[in-house]
Amino acid sequence: MKRLIPVLIAFVLIVLVVGINFVPKIIEKYSYSQERADLNAYYGVNTENEAAVILQDEILEDHALIRDGKPYISYDMVSSYFVSSRFYVNEAENTIRYVLPDRILECPIGESYYLDGSTPIDTGAAVAFSENGKLYLALDFVRNFTVFDYTLYPAPMRVQIYVTYEERQQAVIAADTQVRVRGGIKSEILEDVGKGDVVYVLEAMDEWSKVKTADSVMGYVENKRLEDYSTVTPTFADTTSTYGDLEYTSQSRDGKIVLGWHQVGGSAGNDTLVAAVSSAEALTVIAPTWFHLSGDQGDVVSYASSSYVNEAHARGLEVWALCDDFTETVDDYALFSSSSIRAHIIEQLVTQALNYGIDGLNIDFEKVSSEAGPHYVEFMRELSVACRQNNIVLSVDLYPPSGGTTWYNRSEQGVYCDYVCVMGYDEHYAGCATAGSVASIGYVEAGIQDTLACDVPASKLINGIPFYTRIWSTAGTSLSSEAVGMDTAASYIANHNLEAVWDEECCQYYAEYMNNDTYVQLWLEDVSSIQAKLDVMQANGIAGVACWKLTLESSDVWPVIAEYAAK
Repeated sequence: MKRLIPVLIAFVLIVLVVGINFVPKIIEKYSYSQERADLNAYYGVNTENEAAVILQDEILEDHALIRDGKPYISYDMVSSYFVSSRFYVNEAENTIRYVLPDRILECPIGESYYLDGSTPIDTGAAVAFSENGKLYLALDFVRNFTVFDYTLYPAPMRVQIYVTYEERQQAVIAADTQVRVRGGIKSEILEDVGKGDVVYVLEAMDEWSKVKTADSVMGYVENKRLEDYSTVTPTFADTTSTYGDLEYTSQSRDGKIVLGWHQVGGSAGNDTLVAAVSSAEALTVIAPTWFHLSGDQGDVVSYASSSYVNEAHARGLEVWALCDDFTETVDDYALFSSSSIRAHIIEQLVTQALNYGIDGLNIDFEKVSSEAGPHYVEFMRELSVACRQNNIVLSVDLYPPSGGTTWYNRSEQGVYCDYVCVMGYDEHYAGCATAGSVASIGYVEAGIQDTLACDVPASKLINGIPFYTRIWSTAGTSLSSEAVGMDTAASYIANHNLEAVWDEECCQYYAEYMNNDTYVQLWLEDVSSIQAKLDVMQANGIAGVACWKLTLESSDVWPVIAEYAAK
Protein backbone atom coordinates (compact mmCIF):
# COMPACT_ATOMS: atom_id res chain seq x y z
CA MET A 1 0.00 0.00 0.00
CA LYS A 2 2.81 2.38 0.88
CA ARG A 3 4.22 1.70 -2.56
CA LEU A 4 0.88 2.76 -4.20
CA ILE A 5 0.71 6.14 -2.47
CA PRO A 6 3.47 7.75 -4.59
CA VAL A 7 1.85 6.31 -7.72
CA LEU A 8 -1.56 7.75 -6.75
CA ILE A 9 -0.02 11.10 -5.94
CA ALA A 10 1.73 11.14 -9.29
CA PHE A 11 -1.51 10.19 -11.07
CA VAL A 12 -3.43 12.95 -9.32
CA LEU A 13 -0.74 15.46 -10.21
CA ILE A 14 -0.89 14.38 -13.83
CA VAL A 15 -4.69 14.74 -13.86
CA LEU A 16 -4.39 18.19 -12.29
CA VAL A 17 -1.83 19.28 -14.85
CA VAL A 18 -3.92 17.95 -17.70
CA GLY A 19 -6.98 19.64 -16.24
CA ILE A 20 -5.21 22.92 -15.78
CA ASN A 21 -4.08 22.85 -19.40
CA PHE A 22 -7.15 21.47 -21.17
CA VAL A 23 -10.26 22.29 -19.13
CA PRO A 24 -10.06 26.03 -19.90
CA LYS A 25 -9.74 25.15 -23.56
CA ILE A 26 -12.79 22.91 -23.37
CA ILE A 27 -14.70 25.61 -21.53
CA GLU A 28 -13.59 28.18 -24.07
CA LYS A 29 -14.63 25.93 -26.94
CA TYR A 30 -18.14 25.33 -25.68
CA SER A 31 -18.90 28.62 -23.95
CA TYR A 32 -20.79 31.54 -25.56
CA SER A 33 -18.73 34.56 -26.56
CA GLN A 34 -19.55 37.74 -24.65
CA GLU A 35 -17.73 39.99 -27.11
CA ARG A 36 -20.00 42.69 -28.47
CA ALA A 37 -19.93 44.05 -31.99
CA ASP A 38 -19.22 47.71 -32.67
CA LEU A 39 -22.68 48.67 -33.94
CA ASN A 40 -21.49 51.91 -35.50
CA ALA A 41 -18.97 49.95 -37.56
CA TYR A 42 -21.58 47.25 -38.29
CA TYR A 43 -23.94 49.83 -39.80
CA GLY A 44 -21.17 51.97 -41.23
CA VAL A 45 -22.32 55.02 -39.27
CA ASN A 46 -19.43 57.41 -38.72
CA THR A 47 -20.97 60.59 -37.30
CA GLU A 48 -23.86 61.55 -35.06
CA ASN A 49 -25.48 63.38 -37.97
CA GLU A 50 -25.97 60.31 -40.15
CA ALA A 51 -28.11 57.21 -39.94
CA ALA A 52 -28.05 53.83 -41.60
CA VAL A 53 -31.00 53.10 -43.88
CA ILE A 54 -32.72 49.72 -43.67
CA LEU A 55 -35.07 49.40 -46.63
CA GLN A 56 -37.35 46.43 -46.09
CA ASP A 57 -34.76 43.89 -44.82
CA GLU A 58 -31.68 45.32 -46.53
CA ILE A 59 -29.09 47.70 -45.12
CA LEU A 60 -28.35 50.19 -47.90
CA GLU A 61 -24.94 51.63 -48.61
CA ASP A 62 -26.45 55.10 -48.91
CA HIS A 63 -27.05 56.73 -45.52
CA ALA A 64 -29.63 59.20 -44.29
CA LEU A 65 -28.65 62.50 -42.67
CA ILE A 66 -30.19 63.75 -39.45
CA ARG A 67 -31.13 67.41 -39.05
CA ASP A 68 -33.02 68.67 -36.00
CA GLY A 69 -33.81 65.08 -35.13
CA LYS A 70 -35.43 64.41 -38.54
CA PRO A 71 -34.16 62.00 -41.21
CA TYR A 72 -33.35 63.14 -44.75
CA ILE A 73 -32.62 60.75 -47.60
CA SER A 74 -30.81 61.41 -50.87
CA TYR A 75 -32.68 62.38 -54.01
CA ASP A 76 -31.21 59.29 -55.69
CA MET A 77 -32.81 57.11 -53.04
CA VAL A 78 -36.15 58.89 -53.44
CA SER A 79 -36.02 58.35 -57.20
CA SER A 80 -35.00 54.71 -56.89
CA TYR A 81 -37.38 53.52 -54.19
CA PHE A 82 -40.24 55.95 -53.67
CA VAL A 83 -41.71 58.12 -56.43
CA SER A 84 -39.51 57.32 -59.40
CA SER A 85 -38.23 60.50 -61.08
CA ARG A 86 -41.34 62.62 -60.53
CA PHE A 87 -39.52 65.10 -58.30
CA TYR A 88 -37.93 67.55 -60.71
CA VAL A 89 -34.74 69.17 -59.48
CA ASN A 90 -33.38 72.34 -61.03
CA GLU A 91 -30.07 73.13 -59.39
CA ALA A 92 -29.59 76.33 -61.39
CA GLU A 93 -32.85 77.69 -59.98
CA ASN A 94 -32.33 76.01 -56.58
CA THR A 95 -35.79 74.47 -56.64
CA ILE A 96 -37.61 71.15 -56.59
CA ARG A 97 -40.94 70.80 -58.39
CA TYR A 98 -43.65 68.17 -58.34
CA VAL A 99 -46.49 68.49 -60.84
CA LEU A 100 -49.94 67.57 -59.55
CA PRO A 101 -52.98 67.08 -61.82
CA ASP A 102 -54.12 70.69 -61.51
CA ARG A 103 -51.22 72.65 -60.03
CA ILE A 104 -47.49 72.68 -59.35
CA LEU A 105 -45.66 72.28 -56.05
CA GLU A 106 -42.40 74.20 -55.79
CA CYS A 107 -39.87 73.80 -52.98
CA PRO A 108 -36.99 76.28 -52.61
CA ILE A 109 -34.01 74.16 -51.57
CA GLY A 110 -32.89 75.00 -48.03
CA GLU A 111 -36.16 76.67 -47.02
CA SER A 112 -38.69 75.43 -44.46
CA TYR A 113 -41.72 75.90 -46.70
CA TYR A 114 -43.00 74.96 -50.12
CA LEU A 115 -45.59 76.43 -52.46
CA ASP A 116 -48.73 74.41 -53.16
CA GLY A 117 -49.76 76.31 -56.26
CA SER A 118 -49.57 79.83 -54.84
CA THR A 119 -50.18 78.79 -51.20
CA PRO A 120 -47.11 78.62 -48.92
CA ILE A 121 -47.00 75.57 -46.63
CA ASP A 122 -44.78 75.92 -43.55
CA THR A 123 -42.98 72.66 -42.71
CA GLY A 124 -41.02 73.87 -39.66
CA ALA A 125 -37.79 72.43 -41.04
CA ALA A 126 -35.99 72.42 -44.37
CA VAL A 127 -37.83 70.48 -47.05
CA ALA A 128 -34.52 69.76 -48.76
CA PHE A 129 -30.87 70.75 -48.59
CA SER A 130 -27.63 70.02 -50.40
CA GLU A 131 -24.53 68.65 -48.68
CA ASN A 132 -21.28 67.42 -50.22
CA GLY A 133 -22.76 67.56 -53.70
CA LYS A 134 -25.86 65.52 -52.77
CA LEU A 135 -29.44 66.65 -52.50
CA TYR A 136 -31.40 65.39 -49.50
CA LEU A 137 -35.18 65.45 -48.98
CA ALA A 138 -37.02 65.21 -45.67
CA LEU A 139 -38.63 61.80 -45.27
CA ASP A 140 -41.66 63.52 -43.76
CA PHE A 141 -42.03 65.57 -46.95
CA VAL A 142 -41.65 62.55 -49.21
CA ARG A 143 -44.35 60.85 -47.14
CA ASN A 144 -46.83 63.35 -48.66
CA PHE A 145 -46.48 61.65 -52.04
CA THR A 146 -46.42 57.93 -51.42
CA VAL A 147 -47.39 55.50 -48.67
CA PHE A 148 -44.59 54.03 -46.58
CA ASP A 149 -43.68 53.51 -42.93
CA TYR A 150 -40.49 54.66 -41.29
CA THR A 151 -39.06 54.55 -37.76
CA LEU A 152 -35.90 56.24 -36.52
CA TYR A 153 -33.88 54.30 -33.92
CA PRO A 154 -30.94 55.61 -31.85
CA ALA A 155 -27.59 54.12 -30.81
CA PRO A 156 -26.58 53.79 -33.53
CA MET A 157 -28.89 56.01 -35.58
CA ARG A 158 -30.76 53.96 -38.14
CA VAL A 159 -33.99 54.46 -40.02
CA GLN A 160 -36.19 51.49 -40.93
CA ILE A 161 -38.32 52.04 -44.03
CA TYR A 162 -41.04 49.78 -45.38
CA VAL A 163 -42.43 50.63 -48.82
CA THR A 164 -44.41 47.39 -49.05
CA TYR A 165 -45.54 44.59 -46.78
CA GLU A 166 -45.80 40.90 -47.53
CA GLU A 167 -46.65 37.80 -45.52
CA ARG A 168 -43.80 36.81 -43.22
CA GLN A 169 -42.97 34.48 -40.33
CA GLN A 170 -42.45 35.59 -36.76
CA ALA A 171 -41.45 33.77 -33.56
CA VAL A 172 -41.24 34.38 -29.81
CA ILE A 173 -37.94 34.33 -27.89
CA ALA A 174 -38.18 31.34 -25.50
CA ALA A 175 -35.41 32.42 -23.10
CA ASP A 176 -33.06 35.36 -22.67
CA THR A 177 -30.41 35.21 -25.35
CA GLN A 178 -28.43 37.31 -27.83
CA VAL A 179 -28.70 38.22 -31.50
CA ARG A 180 -25.30 37.60 -33.09
CA VAL A 181 -23.57 38.84 -36.22
CA ARG A 182 -23.35 35.30 -37.63
CA GLY A 183 -24.70 31.90 -36.73
CA GLY A 184 -22.38 30.49 -34.03
CA ILE A 185 -21.77 30.88 -30.32
CA LYS A 186 -18.44 32.58 -30.94
CA SER A 187 -19.90 35.30 -33.14
CA GLU A 188 -20.06 38.83 -31.75
CA ILE A 189 -23.24 40.00 -30.04
CA LEU A 190 -25.39 42.60 -31.78
CA GLU A 191 -28.18 42.88 -29.25
CA ASP A 192 -29.69 41.18 -26.20
CA VAL A 193 -33.24 39.88 -26.48
CA GLY A 194 -35.43 38.71 -23.64
CA LYS A 195 -37.94 35.97 -23.08
CA GLY A 196 -41.24 36.89 -24.74
CA ASP A 197 -39.74 39.27 -27.32
CA VAL A 198 -41.14 38.84 -30.82
CA VAL A 199 -38.82 38.66 -33.86
CA TYR A 200 -39.30 38.20 -37.59
CA VAL A 201 -37.66 35.05 -38.95
CA LEU A 202 -35.89 36.04 -42.16
CA GLU A 203 -34.06 32.77 -42.87
CA ALA A 204 -34.19 29.43 -41.05
CA MET A 205 -31.19 27.06 -40.98
CA ASP A 206 -30.44 23.81 -39.13
CA GLU A 207 -29.37 25.25 -35.77
CA TRP A 208 -29.59 29.02 -36.21
CA SER A 209 -32.03 31.42 -37.85
CA LYS A 210 -31.56 34.91 -39.18
CA VAL A 211 -34.02 37.18 -37.38
CA LYS A 212 -35.03 40.80 -37.20
CA THR A 213 -35.79 42.37 -33.84
CA ALA A 214 -38.50 44.90 -33.01
CA ASP A 215 -35.94 47.70 -33.41
CA SER A 216 -34.72 46.36 -36.79
CA VAL A 217 -31.47 44.72 -35.70
CA MET A 218 -30.82 41.78 -38.02
CA GLY A 219 -28.67 38.86 -36.92
CA TYR A 220 -28.72 35.22 -35.82
CA VAL A 221 -30.38 33.38 -32.92
CA GLU A 222 -30.25 29.70 -32.02
CA ASN A 223 -33.36 27.82 -33.10
CA LYS A 224 -33.71 26.34 -29.60
CA ARG A 225 -34.35 29.88 -28.35
CA LEU A 226 -37.34 30.34 -30.70
CA GLU A 227 -40.91 29.13 -30.17
CA ASP A 228 -44.53 29.87 -31.06
CA TYR A 229 -43.96 30.42 -34.78
CA SER A 230 -46.75 32.17 -36.68
CA THR A 231 -47.43 33.86 -40.02
CA VAL A 232 -48.37 37.54 -40.15
CA THR A 233 -48.88 40.26 -42.77
CA PRO A 234 -48.10 43.74 -41.40
CA THR A 235 -50.09 46.76 -42.59
CA PHE A 236 -49.17 50.41 -43.05
CA ALA A 237 -49.73 52.68 -40.10
CA ASP A 238 -51.29 55.25 -42.46
CA THR A 239 -52.46 54.47 -45.99
CA THR A 240 -53.15 58.05 -47.06
CA SER A 241 -50.79 60.54 -48.67
CA THR A 242 -51.64 64.18 -49.20
CA TYR A 243 -50.65 64.35 -52.84
CA GLY A 244 -50.07 60.74 -53.84
CA ASP A 245 -53.80 59.96 -53.74
CA LEU A 246 -54.66 62.56 -56.40
CA GLU A 247 -55.88 61.23 -59.75
CA TYR A 248 -54.26 62.28 -63.01
CA THR A 249 -57.38 62.33 -65.16
CA SER A 250 -57.12 62.05 -68.93
CA GLN A 251 -59.42 62.87 -71.80
CA SER A 252 -60.44 60.00 -74.04
CA ARG A 253 -62.65 59.58 -77.08
CA ASP A 254 -65.24 56.94 -77.80
CA GLY A 255 -64.03 54.56 -80.48
CA LYS A 256 -60.63 54.58 -82.12
CA ILE A 257 -58.65 57.68 -82.94
CA VAL A 258 -57.83 58.08 -86.64
CA LEU A 259 -55.46 61.02 -86.85
CA GLY A 260 -53.98 62.53 -89.99
CA TRP A 261 -50.98 64.81 -89.82
CA HIS A 262 -51.45 67.69 -92.27
CA GLN A 263 -48.22 69.44 -93.26
CA VAL A 264 -49.19 73.01 -94.09
CA GLY A 265 -45.73 74.60 -94.37
CA GLY A 266 -47.08 78.10 -93.72
CA SER A 267 -50.31 80.06 -93.61
CA ALA A 268 -51.02 79.47 -97.28
CA GLY A 269 -51.01 75.73 -96.65
CA ASN A 270 -54.24 76.05 -94.68
CA ASP A 271 -56.07 76.37 -98.00
CA THR A 272 -55.26 72.71 -98.76
CA LEU A 273 -57.46 71.32 -95.96
CA VAL A 274 -60.40 70.29 -98.15
CA ALA A 275 -58.17 68.53 -100.68
CA ALA A 276 -56.25 66.78 -97.89
CA VAL A 277 -59.36 65.21 -96.34
CA SER A 278 -61.53 64.73 -99.43
CA SER A 279 -61.18 60.92 -99.43
CA ALA A 280 -60.28 60.40 -95.78
CA GLU A 281 -63.60 58.82 -94.81
CA ALA A 282 -62.45 57.40 -91.47
CA LEU A 283 -60.55 60.45 -90.21
CA THR A 284 -61.53 61.71 -86.74
CA VAL A 285 -58.66 64.12 -85.96
CA ILE A 286 -56.55 66.36 -88.14
CA ALA A 287 -53.20 67.64 -86.86
CA PRO A 288 -51.97 70.64 -88.86
CA THR A 289 -48.30 71.56 -88.45
CA TRP A 290 -49.14 75.02 -87.14
CA PHE A 291 -46.64 75.76 -84.39
CA HIS A 292 -42.89 75.59 -84.04
CA LEU A 293 -40.33 76.87 -81.56
CA SER A 294 -38.22 79.82 -82.64
CA GLY A 295 -35.10 81.14 -80.94
CA ASP A 296 -33.95 80.37 -77.42
CA GLN A 297 -36.44 82.49 -75.49
CA GLY A 298 -39.39 80.19 -76.11
CA ASP A 299 -41.18 82.10 -78.85
CA VAL A 300 -43.76 80.09 -80.81
CA VAL A 301 -44.44 80.75 -84.49
CA SER A 302 -48.08 80.13 -85.40
CA TYR A 303 -49.96 79.46 -88.67
CA ALA A 304 -53.28 78.88 -86.89
CA SER A 305 -56.46 79.73 -88.78
CA SER A 306 -60.03 80.12 -87.52
CA SER A 307 -61.50 79.28 -90.91
CA TYR A 308 -59.47 76.06 -90.97
CA VAL A 309 -60.79 75.06 -87.54
CA ASN A 310 -64.36 75.92 -88.54
CA GLU A 311 -64.11 73.86 -91.74
CA ALA A 312 -62.61 70.90 -89.87
CA HIS A 313 -65.34 71.05 -87.24
CA ALA A 314 -67.99 71.23 -89.93
CA ARG A 315 -66.60 67.97 -91.30
CA GLY A 316 -66.76 66.33 -87.87
CA LEU A 317 -63.01 66.54 -87.26
CA GLU A 318 -61.19 67.61 -84.14
CA VAL A 319 -58.11 69.78 -84.60
CA TRP A 320 -55.01 68.82 -82.61
CA ALA A 321 -52.45 71.40 -83.68
CA LEU A 322 -48.85 70.19 -83.88
CA CYS A 323 -45.86 72.03 -82.41
CA ASP A 324 -42.32 71.00 -83.39
CA ASP A 325 -38.77 71.80 -82.33
CA PHE A 326 -37.06 71.19 -85.68
CA THR A 327 -38.47 73.72 -88.17
CA GLU A 328 -35.89 76.10 -86.75
CA THR A 329 -32.73 75.17 -84.86
CA VAL A 330 -33.26 75.81 -81.15
CA ASP A 331 -31.41 74.97 -77.93
CA ASP A 332 -33.79 72.53 -76.25
CA TYR A 333 -31.75 72.52 -73.05
CA ALA A 334 -31.88 76.30 -72.72
CA LEU A 335 -35.63 76.30 -73.41
CA PHE A 336 -36.77 73.52 -71.12
CA SER A 337 -34.36 74.04 -68.21
CA SER A 338 -35.80 77.49 -67.54
CA SER A 339 -39.08 77.60 -65.62
CA SER A 340 -39.93 81.01 -67.04
CA ILE A 341 -39.31 79.93 -70.64
CA ARG A 342 -41.34 76.75 -70.14
CA ALA A 343 -44.18 78.90 -68.82
CA HIS A 344 -43.82 81.25 -71.79
CA ILE A 345 -44.12 78.40 -74.31
CA ILE A 346 -47.10 76.93 -72.48
CA GLU A 347 -48.89 80.28 -72.25
CA GLN A 348 -48.54 80.84 -76.01
CA LEU A 349 -49.75 77.36 -76.98
CA VAL A 350 -52.75 77.45 -74.66
CA THR A 351 -53.68 80.98 -75.70
CA GLN A 352 -53.55 79.98 -79.37
CA ALA A 353 -55.71 76.93 -78.69
CA LEU A 354 -58.33 78.98 -76.84
CA ASN A 355 -58.33 81.86 -79.31
CA TYR A 356 -58.78 79.62 -82.36
CA GLY A 357 -61.00 76.94 -80.86
CA ILE A 358 -58.34 74.26 -81.25
CA ASP A 359 -59.35 70.99 -79.59
CA GLY A 360 -55.92 69.65 -78.76
CA LEU A 361 -52.16 70.03 -78.96
CA ASN A 362 -49.80 67.51 -80.54
CA ILE A 363 -46.23 67.96 -79.28
CA ASP A 364 -43.57 66.71 -81.70
CA PHE A 365 -40.19 67.54 -80.15
CA GLU A 366 -37.74 65.19 -81.85
CA LYS A 367 -34.41 66.89 -81.11
CA VAL A 368 -34.34 66.58 -77.32
CA SER A 369 -30.90 65.60 -76.01
CA SER A 370 -30.26 63.31 -73.07
CA GLU A 371 -29.11 66.34 -71.02
CA ALA A 372 -32.34 68.18 -71.80
CA GLY A 373 -34.50 65.09 -71.22
CA PRO A 374 -35.53 65.66 -67.56
CA HIS A 375 -36.35 69.31 -68.34
CA TYR A 376 -38.40 68.36 -71.42
CA VAL A 377 -40.39 65.83 -69.37
CA GLU A 378 -41.05 68.54 -66.78
CA PHE A 379 -42.28 70.79 -69.59
CA MET A 380 -44.75 68.10 -70.65
CA ARG A 381 -45.95 67.71 -67.05
CA GLU A 382 -46.50 71.44 -66.67
CA LEU A 383 -48.17 71.70 -70.07
CA SER A 384 -50.55 68.92 -69.03
CA VAL A 385 -51.78 71.04 -66.10
CA ALA A 386 -52.67 73.93 -68.40
CA CYS A 387 -54.34 71.58 -70.89
CA ARG A 388 -56.33 69.84 -68.15
CA GLN A 389 -57.48 73.19 -66.77
CA ASN A 390 -58.64 74.34 -70.22
CA ASN A 391 -60.09 71.08 -71.57
CA ILE A 392 -57.42 70.80 -74.29
CA VAL A 393 -56.40 67.31 -75.43
CA LEU A 394 -52.66 66.77 -75.00
CA SER A 395 -50.94 64.27 -77.27
CA VAL A 396 -47.24 63.66 -77.79
CA ASP A 397 -45.25 62.09 -80.63
CA LEU A 398 -42.41 59.79 -79.56
CA TYR A 399 -39.88 57.53 -81.24
CA PRO A 400 -40.25 53.79 -80.71
CA PRO A 401 -38.38 52.97 -77.49
CA SER A 402 -34.68 52.35 -77.76
CA GLY A 403 -31.61 52.76 -75.63
CA GLY A 404 -30.94 56.09 -77.29
CA THR A 405 -34.20 57.79 -76.31
CA THR A 406 -34.88 56.61 -72.75
CA TRP A 407 -34.73 60.20 -71.50
CA TYR A 408 -38.15 60.84 -73.10
CA ASN A 409 -39.48 58.93 -70.05
CA ARG A 410 -42.45 57.34 -71.76
CA SER A 411 -43.96 56.04 -68.53
CA GLU A 412 -44.29 59.60 -67.19
CA GLN A 413 -45.75 60.85 -70.44
CA GLY A 414 -48.23 58.00 -70.28
CA VAL A 415 -49.42 59.46 -66.96
CA TYR A 416 -49.63 63.13 -67.88
CA CYS A 417 -50.65 63.02 -71.57
CA ASP A 418 -54.04 62.05 -72.94
CA TYR A 419 -52.56 60.22 -75.93
CA VAL A 420 -49.09 58.99 -76.88
CA CYS A 421 -48.31 58.56 -80.58
CA VAL A 422 -45.42 56.22 -81.34
CA MET A 423 -43.89 57.15 -84.68
CA GLY A 424 -43.83 53.67 -86.21
CA TYR A 425 -41.85 54.66 -89.30
CA ASP A 426 -38.38 55.84 -90.33
CA GLU A 427 -36.96 52.42 -89.57
CA HIS A 428 -34.74 53.31 -92.52
CA TYR A 429 -34.51 57.01 -93.28
CA ALA A 430 -32.71 59.57 -95.44
CA GLY A 431 -29.02 59.39 -94.58
CA CYS A 432 -29.33 55.84 -93.24
CA ALA A 433 -26.27 53.65 -93.82
CA THR A 434 -28.31 50.84 -95.39
CA ALA A 435 -31.37 50.59 -97.59
CA GLY A 436 -34.48 49.03 -96.14
CA SER A 437 -38.13 49.29 -95.24
CA VAL A 438 -39.58 52.48 -93.81
CA ALA A 439 -41.74 50.39 -91.50
CA SER A 440 -41.43 46.61 -91.57
CA ILE A 441 -44.06 44.72 -89.61
CA GLY A 442 -41.50 43.60 -87.02
CA TYR A 443 -40.45 47.19 -86.43
CA VAL A 444 -44.05 48.31 -86.04
CA GLU A 445 -44.94 45.50 -83.66
CA ALA A 446 -41.83 46.06 -81.53
CA GLY A 447 -42.54 49.80 -81.33
CA ILE A 448 -46.06 49.17 -80.05
CA GLN A 449 -45.17 46.43 -77.60
CA ASP A 450 -42.05 48.17 -76.28
CA THR A 451 -44.06 51.35 -75.67
CA LEU A 452 -46.72 49.36 -73.82
CA ALA A 453 -43.90 47.80 -71.78
CA CYS A 454 -42.98 51.37 -70.71
CA ASP A 455 -46.33 51.48 -68.88
CA VAL A 456 -48.07 53.59 -71.51
CA PRO A 457 -51.69 52.34 -71.34
CA ALA A 458 -53.05 50.72 -74.48
CA SER A 459 -56.07 53.03 -74.15
CA LYS A 460 -53.72 56.01 -74.71
CA LEU A 461 -51.42 54.57 -77.36
CA ILE A 462 -51.74 55.58 -81.02
CA ASN A 463 -49.46 54.06 -83.65
CA GLY A 464 -48.14 56.24 -86.46
CA ILE A 465 -47.98 54.67 -89.93
CA PRO A 466 -46.28 55.97 -93.11
CA PHE A 467 -48.12 56.93 -96.28
CA TYR A 468 -44.80 57.06 -98.14
CA THR A 469 -42.19 54.79 -99.69
CA ARG A 470 -38.49 55.37 -100.15
CA ILE A 471 -36.89 54.68 -103.53
CA TRP A 472 -33.35 53.62 -102.66
CA SER A 473 -30.47 54.05 -105.12
CA THR A 474 -27.03 52.51 -104.61
CA ALA A 475 -24.31 53.64 -107.00
CA GLY A 476 -20.98 52.12 -106.00
CA THR A 477 -20.60 52.99 -102.33
CA SER A 478 -23.03 55.91 -102.50
CA LEU A 479 -26.52 55.38 -101.08
CA SER A 480 -29.38 57.85 -101.50
CA SER A 481 -33.15 57.77 -101.29
CA GLU A 482 -36.24 59.71 -102.24
CA ALA A 483 -39.49 59.67 -100.27
CA VAL A 484 -42.57 59.45 -102.47
CA GLY A 485 -46.28 58.95 -101.94
CA MET A 486 -48.10 55.68 -102.53
CA ASP A 487 -49.44 56.55 -105.99
CA THR A 488 -46.04 57.82 -107.12
CA ALA A 489 -44.38 54.59 -105.95
CA ALA A 490 -47.00 52.49 -107.77
CA SER A 491 -46.45 54.52 -110.94
CA TYR A 492 -42.68 54.02 -110.63
CA ILE A 493 -43.18 50.25 -110.49
CA ALA A 494 -45.47 50.32 -113.54
CA ASN A 495 -43.33 52.72 -115.59
CA HIS A 496 -40.24 50.55 -115.09
CA ASN A 497 -42.06 47.25 -115.69
CA LEU A 498 -40.97 45.93 -112.30
CA GLU A 499 -42.38 42.89 -110.59
CA ALA A 500 -43.14 43.55 -106.95
CA VAL A 501 -42.92 40.39 -104.81
CA TRP A 502 -44.54 40.03 -101.40
CA ASP A 503 -41.94 39.92 -98.61
CA GLU A 504 -43.52 37.94 -95.79
CA GLU A 505 -40.91 39.03 -93.27
CA CYS A 506 -41.59 42.74 -93.83
CA CYS A 507 -45.25 42.35 -94.87
CA GLN A 508 -44.60 44.59 -97.86
CA TYR A 509 -44.18 44.23 -101.59
CA TYR A 510 -40.54 44.50 -102.64
CA ALA A 511 -39.04 45.39 -106.02
CA GLU A 512 -35.53 45.90 -107.34
CA TYR A 513 -33.68 46.44 -110.60
CA MET A 514 -30.43 47.74 -112.10
CA ASN A 515 -30.66 51.17 -113.70
CA ASN A 516 -27.36 51.25 -115.61
CA ASP A 517 -24.82 51.16 -112.74
CA THR A 518 -27.35 52.03 -110.06
CA TYR A 519 -29.09 49.40 -107.92
CA VAL A 520 -32.65 50.52 -107.13
CA GLN A 521 -34.79 49.02 -104.32
CA LEU A 522 -38.31 49.69 -103.06
CA TRP A 523 -40.19 48.36 -100.03
CA LEU A 524 -43.69 49.51 -100.90
CA GLU A 525 -46.20 51.06 -98.56
CA ASP A 526 -49.64 50.32 -100.00
CA VAL A 527 -53.03 49.04 -98.96
CA SER A 528 -51.60 45.57 -98.23
CA SER A 529 -48.82 46.80 -95.95
CA ILE A 530 -51.21 49.18 -94.19
CA GLN A 531 -53.65 46.32 -93.60
CA ALA A 532 -50.89 44.24 -92.00
CA LYS A 533 -49.99 47.10 -89.67
CA LEU A 534 -53.62 47.68 -88.71
CA ASP A 535 -53.96 43.98 -87.87
CA VAL A 536 -51.03 44.25 -85.43
CA MET A 537 -52.56 47.36 -83.88
CA GLN A 538 -55.92 45.63 -83.47
CA ALA A 539 -54.24 42.62 -81.87
CA ASN A 540 -52.60 44.90 -79.28
CA GLY A 541 -55.82 46.73 -78.46
CA ILE A 542 -54.40 50.24 -78.78
CA ALA A 543 -56.34 53.49 -79.07
CA GLY A 544 -55.92 54.18 -82.77
CA VAL A 545 -53.79 55.12 -85.74
CA ALA A 546 -51.99 58.27 -86.90
CA CYS A 547 -50.98 58.78 -90.53
CA TRP A 548 -47.95 60.65 -91.89
CA LYS A 549 -48.89 62.40 -93.92
CA LEU A 550 -52.19 63.32 -95.57
CA THR A 551 -52.06 63.63 -99.41
CA LEU A 552 -49.39 60.93 -99.78
CA GLU A 553 -51.85 58.03 -99.47
CA SER A 554 -53.65 56.13 -102.20
CA SER A 555 -57.41 56.34 -101.90
CA ASP A 556 -57.81 52.59 -101.38
CA VAL A 557 -56.23 52.75 -97.89
CA TRP A 558 -59.17 54.57 -96.36
CA PRO A 559 -61.70 51.73 -96.54
CA VAL A 560 -59.32 49.40 -94.67
CA ILE A 561 -58.62 52.12 -92.09
CA ALA A 562 -62.37 52.67 -91.73
CA GLU A 563 -62.86 48.93 -91.20
CA TYR A 564 -60.15 48.95 -88.51
CA ALA A 565 -61.71 51.98 -86.79
CA ALA A 566 -65.12 50.30 -86.71
CA LYS A 567 -63.89 47.19 -84.85
